[in-house]
Amino acid sequence: MEVTVRGEESVGMADVTLDLMEYANDGAAQSAYVSSGNHTLNFNNTAKIDTAQYKFPPTSLALDGNSDYISIPDSVDWDWGTGDYTCDFNVRITTVQTCIFVGRSDGINYTWLMQWTGNNLYIYQGNGNFNGWAWIPSVDTWYHVAVTRASGSVRVFIDGTELAGGAWADSTNLDGDKTMQIGWHSGTQYVHGWMDEVRILKGEAVWTSNFTAPTAPHEITANTVLLCHFSGVDEAAASFDSSRLDCYSEDTIKQQGTYSLKGVGVITDSLNATLTRTVGSSIDISGKPLIKYDILSSRTGSNIKLGIHDSGGTTSEHTPNISSADTWEAQEWDISGVSNANKDAIDSIILTILNADATNIFYIDNIRASGDHTKEFTDTVTLSEVYSRNIALLREWTETATLTEVAQRDVVTFIDEVVTLTDTIIRTRTKEFLETVTLTDLYVRAIGLNSLVDTLTATDSITKGRLLSFLDTLSVSDTILKWMNTGDKTTNWAKGGDESGMWTKETGGANWTRS
Repeated sequence: MEVTVRGEESVGMADVTLDLMEYANDGAAQSAYVSSGNHTLNFNNTAKIDTAQYKFPPTSLALDGNSDYISIPDSVDWDWGTGDYTCDFNVRITTVQTCIFVGRSDGINYTWLMQWTGNNLYIYQGNGNFNGWAWIPSVDTWYHVAVTRASGSVRVFIDGTELAGGAWADSTNLDGDKTMQIGWHSGTQYVHGWMDEVRILKGEAVWTSNFTAPTAPHEITANTVLLCHFSGVDEAAASFDSSRLDCYSEDTIKQQGTYSLKGVGVITDSLNATLTRTVGSSIDISGKPLIKYDILSSRTGSNIKLGIHDSGGTTSEHTPNISSADTWEAQEWDISGVSNANKDAIDSIILTILNADATNIFYIDNIRASGDHTKEFTDTVTLSEVYSRNIALLREWTETATLTEVAQRDVVTFIDEVVTLTDTIIRTRTKEFLETVTLTDLYVRAIGLNSLVDTLTATDSITKGRLLSFLDTLSVSDTILKWMNTGDKTTNWAKGGDESGMWTKETGGANWTRS
């Protein structure tokens, strides 16, 4: 059967997941959403990302001890002048040998170096200016190593404990024009082992006394100029610097599942920085009119945008306008105007910082393409379509239909129909009707009626719990024994059976006496 309706329809009901942000640790999140970074990491020789060992899962940097190192182009970020700085990292040594952990060098000359040799850890500040602290590392052991300079005092810490010898007073100007290198400086001074979480802060000495070594990957701050988590694909000779914009796995602030994605963009330098997830198998969201996601941001306004890139080359973008800081807000992005050809093979998801006049901290969760797009329409449809298309009707209509169809399809409407009492009760139809029924029907089917005129016995009335007034002829024994609930009796009434005489109710009382 067909009916002309005006309604609201939800089209294409099944959602298509773009990213639920279920990353079990920071490394997994950082491997998925690659930061555009601030500096390029060049992997030399066989230096690679490795899953065999790591301080923080799931990867670290593997160095073979004879040719591997990372070089990072010269930058003003390496010009520390006479000011404060921090350099720290985690290292696991396979072979104890003379090596350079981190340094600003051109392979011959240097501006700043951290070297281990002869059972000492040395800090070089300017050619020929250095100081050493005794330290003998053990193989196959992870160590957190940190050096800071605060107001001209240089300190070295292993696992949070300052090495004996104390602070070295040196305020050498550390400006220069050389590259930053990890794992080598010159000659054969290579690290053999693994390194993780290499970080440099310019203008800040994070520690000046003993501390608890970090138990999780670093988060960027305004003074971070290099942050290498060494996240990436196992065996790959590629990773990135996260010092401008970084992301983390978050298991507390979330909207669904176990995790959300946390992003941090530093003030000023994160402007236009991106976090990009490359999708393994492209995702088809053709026919979907909406993208939905949840976002919480430390800042109000339009500071971040979400983009999707199709393999055909088109990038579509949405900029949420955050109305309340630190509050989850559900976003709906209308992509009905994006052609199916530009959304049938989504191969990447991009988060971009649009405003960096303050630090951005945000959380994003549950990105999906949705067909839950409500639109009004007038159409001639069958009741089956009303149900399957999830139409919310906006007006009444008159239709000849069976109650089975109405009930199964959950149609919310008024329908004029002739039904049997059985249909009415079984399908829980709420409507008034006129019907000839027996008292058994009324009781079994729990019909709520205001009044009913019927011929029945007192046994029927009592056992079926009828609380309705009715006219009936019955015996006194039926009345008394079965406690008829028929309201107050103020008149005498005749006995039946073998009894004789009259029953009279006491004035103002509840007892009856026989005359």
